[in-house]
Amino acid sequence: MTAEPFVEAPSPNRVEPTAPEPEERRICQRAYLIWEEEGKPDGRALDHWLRAKWELKALDSKEELERLERELAPSGIQE
Repeated sequence: MTAEPFVEAPSPNRVEPTAPEPEERRICQRAYLIWEEEGKPDGRALDHWLRAKWELKALDSKEELERLERELAPSGIQE
């Protein structure tokens, strides 16, 4: 009797995001700047953290897309 190899189906919890999560330090720095820009309000730390994370992830995705476009563009074509 031969046993078939066990293959685990990917779990939604283990799927890698398209863009890497921004480093915690970068999120913290951006959240602090947002807090300052909004006049240093109390009780908005989570809002600032989530906004900073979203902004940095969007920026990282845009930069990754631009990098891929440069790499995949036919050589010799200038835009």
